[in-house]
Amino acid sequence: MEGKVHIVRYTVEELTKLKASEGTQSDWSAAAAMTPVQIEANIAADPDEEGMAMDWDNVSVTLPVL
Repeated sequence: MEGKVHIVRYTVEELTKLKASEGTQSDWSAAAAMTPVQIEANIAADPDEEGMAMDWDNVSVTLPVL
């Protein structure tokens, strides 16, 4: 990665106010209406996902020890 990294932190309250005042660019209705085939096609068309293969049948989750 080149250049300076700009990281911004928001609280839940700040994000709620931002969403109320500026709205969102996400179309959750359209996302919810997509079929699994459409979702897979969109993922396959995304250049950031090129060559990435996930095997969800063998995934494991490791939780941190507190």
